[in-house]
Amino acid sequence: MNLIKPDYKRANNRNQDLLEQDNLLPAYDNTLVQKMLQESQVLENQINRFMIDTEPKTFTIRGMKGQTSFWEIEFIQPVIQYVPSCFRFITRKIVYSQKPGQYLSFVEYVPSYITNLNHVSLFVNYNELTSGFVDNTEGILNQYELDGGKKMVFSSLNLVIKGAYKGRVPPQNVQTAVKNSFEYCFWNLPVPLHMEEVSCINNLIYSRSKKIFDILMTRKTLVKILKIQTRKEKRMLLEQEIFGYTSQVLLLTDDGHGIKTSKMTVFLVEDVADSLSENDIFNAVLTSTVKSRGSRFFVIGKIGDVVTPDNMHSIISLVFWKMLQQLEDDSSPTKIGTTNQIKTQLTAVLQSNSRFFSSENFSIDMLGWTKDIPKKISQCIADMSPLFFEHDEDVYQLSSVLLGYVVTLCPELLHNREFLLSLVTMFDTAKINSNQYGEHAKKALRYSEQYRYIQNNEIVKNPEVILDAKARLLNRMVYSRIFSQHYTNW
Repeated sequence: MNLIKPDYKRANNRNQDLLEQDNLLPAYDNTLVQKMLQESQVLENQINRFMIDTEPKTFTIRGMKGQTSFWEIEFIQPVIQYVPSCFRFITRKIVYSQKPGQYLSFVEYVPSYITNLNHVSLFVNYNELTSGFVDNTEGILNQYELDGGKKMVFSSLNLVIKGAYKGRVPPQNVQTAVKNSFEYCFWNLPVPLHMEEVSCINNLIYSRSKKIFDILMTRKTLVKILKIQTRKEKRMLLEQEIFGYTSQVLLLTDDGHGIKTSKMTVFLVEDVADSLSENDIFNAVLTSTVKSRGSRFFVIGKIGDVVTPDNMHSIISLVFWKMLQQLEDDSSPTKIGTTNQIKTQLTAVLQSNSRFFSSENFSIDMLGWTKDIPKKISQCIADMSPLFFEHDEDVYQLSSVLLGYVVTLCPELLHNREFLLSLVTMFDTAKINSNQYGEHAKKALRYSEQYRYIQNNEIVKNPEVILDAKARLLNRMVYSRIFSQHYTNW
């Protein structure tokens, strides 16, 4: 949750607590702060349970009135930022006046997918004249690298604050990998209608100098169109006019135990509605304001192609992310499970959501768990490389954390399947719980067959940097997994 009040006197010091002051609390939801404190305290225990000892040097829990309230995580490695075009709907320019009669100052809030933490966050560095922002239909993708040894602070899970940095546009293969990561990532599913959406952690907080003026939940899931109304309507989102159509849909939700089908009324923005027909299933980005209780979701983006029996990538990747929510002391940082486990989980999702995966979209064969299902899974995994790998009947994830690290280490390695497979299987030898990450685990990494392969790879100029970064990479993989969990898992 973003508790940051920008300091408009000093542009690079935006580190004041907005919710610390009683007069700035959001009056429309007096339970919000209490929820935030409770979640933060529970998450602190969850995070500290898994932290490797080296990490507290760059990881702090900050307090509000003496209670745990938010995090600051310092990045000493580059941050990869991706702004898909659909996020334009939740981009907001805030106008501030420092004093009556003085000039106006502007801050541009830009939602960004942060590959390094598999999370949607806010940047505050763009305006409408920024190169690459105007008339960009493919989305903005930048790599921010630090200069002079200064650290970039990823603060409160929501706002990225940069110190000294250089912005660069990554090579095309890196851009493709990050966009695929966004398409096949489900960082946080919506919850069923009968459950209260209590999570504060994954919300985007928009604040003026004197108050919070809106809080948006941003979610990503699969949506099935039932009916699109023919009359175009106007709605307000972040105090801006949005045109689209009221629609009845089914969407996949997470109740903390499994993936469920929920029927909802949503508002499809015009661009999304024009590209769809009834019974279409698609990968959707949704947002909803917390300011109004019971407010409807805006469907602001359609990601990738419509889901069909021969295009199961989104369904399988959704199953992967649900499996990755399970986090125990002996969990692997990179292994998702065996191919048989994945087949079982995929079968359960299709079978328990027959309203969603109905005969209009999927044949009886697809719903009948035929012998072709393992083949279809394997083909999808191959298509989704370098995010996922199948090896010796096990399936591995190249965590978004590792993906971000690899592309900053050497972008050419994204095409090297053997290197990436060696990397994810090497990290599989270490377990998540910091108590189990002792000298034995460190030696297992150093003397593993996979590390010997990496050492002998001519493309890798300095393999020692991988081992030097291993503790921080493991911790960031833990962050990514925890932040993607349903709040009942905390």
